[in-house]
Amino acid sequence: MERIGVLTMVAFIICRKKSFTNCLIVLMLIFILPLFGSPRIFAGEPSYPRIGIFHWSSASVEWYAKFDLVLTLNKRNSFAERVKALNPNAIVVSCVEDWNCVSERRVGGSYPSAWRVKDSQGNEVKIYGGGCVLGNISNYCPLVDGKRYNDQLIEDMSNAVDLSVYDGVFSDGVWDHPYGTKDVDLDRNGVNDWDEHGRDWLESVWLAGVHKTAQGIRNRIGDKILILNSGRFHNFEWETANGLILEHQPPAIYSMQYFKNQYDNWMATAPTPHVLLVDGKGDSKNSYSEMRFLLGLTLLGDGYFSFTESAASEHHYTKYYDEYDLDLGYPKGKPRSLFCEGDNYDCVWIRFFDNGVSIVNVSGKTQIITNDDLEGLNGYDGPYYRFKGGQDPNFNNGEQFDDIELMGKRTSRGNATLITGDGIILLKQPQTVVSDIIIDNVDAATSPGSSPAEFTNNWQQVVDRHVTAWTMGGRSYREIYDYAISSQGAGEANAIYRPTFGVPAYYDVYEWHGWHGPNKGDDEASNVPCEIHHANGVTKKTIDQTRNYSRWNYLGTFYFNKGNDGFVKISNDANGVVIADAFKFVYKGSNPHHDANPPAPPQGVQVKE
Repeated sequence: MERIGVLTMVAFIICRKKSFTNCLIVLMLIFILPLFGSPRIFAGEPSYPRIGIFHWSSASVEWYAKFDLVLTLNKRNSFAERVKALNPNAIVVSCVEDWNCVSERRVGGSYPSAWRVKDSQGNEVKIYGGGCVLGNISNYCPLVDGKRYNDQLIEDMSNAVDLSVYDGVFSDGVWDHPYGTKDVDLDRNGVNDWDEHGRDWLESVWLAGVHKTAQGIRNRIGDKILILNSGRFHNFEWETANGLILEHQPPAIYSMQYFKNQYDNWMATAPTPHVLLVDGKGDSKNSYSEMRFLLGLTLLGDGYFSFTESAASEHHYTKYYDEYDLDLGYPKGKPRSLFCEGDNYDCVWIRFFDNGVSIVNVSGKTQIITNDDLEGLNGYDGPYYRFKGGQDPNFNNGEQFDDIELMGKRTSRGNATLITGDGIILLKQPQTVVSDIIIDNVDAATSPGSSPAEFTNNWQQVVDRHVTAWTMGGRSYREIYDYAISSQGAGEANAIYRPTFGVPAYYDVYEWHGWHGPNKGDDEASNVPCEIHHANGVTKKTIDQTRNYSRWNYLGTFYFNKGNDGFVKISNDANGVVIADAFKFVYKGSNPHHDANPPAPPQGVQVKE
């Protein structure tokens, strides 16, 4: 019985992304497996797709806990502990230093000026558009108190966070040479190294410093995660670092052969666990085909994926898509290809998983893929189904897969050609997968497919002084505000939260608010009027914003038709300041009493013989 009890907890871990039917199968197997001896079950790497977030600002831990990989500037133990309390399987990695930028130190005091790269005239070399001074990571860097810049980086990276709580560290800036410079004098002899020595010498001495730094950190942190971010598929320190970041990756590639070879070779070389992140950027949050194309490319390997719109700029916020809640299980083998021309890598790529298949068109032209095409490939286990989704319901329509037309094209850019395309994830079982719909006071924290709150009359947008709001981190200069307020009135100021429902169903409705005054309860209203307009009429509620701060407050379960006729409205007809922050709509299906969410996984489960 003890063994069965432990296996039951393991089943909850396995069920985190799985459908109810698959979870039931797992639970049934619990009572069969003991008859055949003890299994060896270890908490392994997450199932696919693997989803990450790369975020410089401060959001609620509930947001970070939705992701498999969290890359953050945060270094407080409490942050990682709270994320892991909600998602014990989350990998939380802290950004410590940008190795390129010596003029901004994130831990400790400033670095000595002697460690700054100078040009042949003795001037400091500026990078990042003049916002930073380039640090001399090479071994030509002068000693200060017996240390070079690379020595101090080893200490800073190794000691910045508690590695018994965090899973590792990463650098946000690592180059293989003094990128973008025209005049540097690393050896300080008054001669421009570009002229005196050339690119090969500069790259050699620079990478020697990078290697010393990376290896020094690895020696200190042991098997903890180390990520080096150059923004691209660099070729250095693969044997030392667990990961890299394809930063601001556009929904296009120049060469599929280069991409796939780099991806495959990196996976064969890098230490485990692998934590490569494809950090996708698209035209808008509703650019679903761009998201699917990059997600499909990521699924050709074991990387993590994130996607947001170009307006998010330097990691101010990211988005969450229906596809993220799918559970493909694990790959059944290597990717397969269709419609290739000769030895060209520009093909339709297929990868079969335990619970479905991923298809991505990288052929450079529109292709029609049929079930018959898939059936001829090793690993086929159909029939397959499109899942029924809420964000792009015409594409993810829940139908059995027969065929699909996936867009593909080539676009000339200078002397090169860009390939763009589309992709799709199919499942072995019909499923409805609707990620939580969040409507916020601003678009940065509002879900794909929906618009932010609509405000009439007197509302003021606010950057949260207490970080208690549902927010992606207030940045007023980017029009990212944490919440809106209206003073006590007679109902002339209204905030309408209008989600777009792609699947008609019952949805749980929740409200989130922080506090506005210097202390809790100083200013907030205790009787905010709330109207929920749903398919069966209007339900009126009263929200007490002097209580239950910084949490999702349940308002009820209601049926909403497809489209955006349903909405929630609050007004300032109240006895204090009214906070308009966020509302959440959680899919419940056709049965309002059915819990569509699997139980939260227990922590630290490990079963051995």
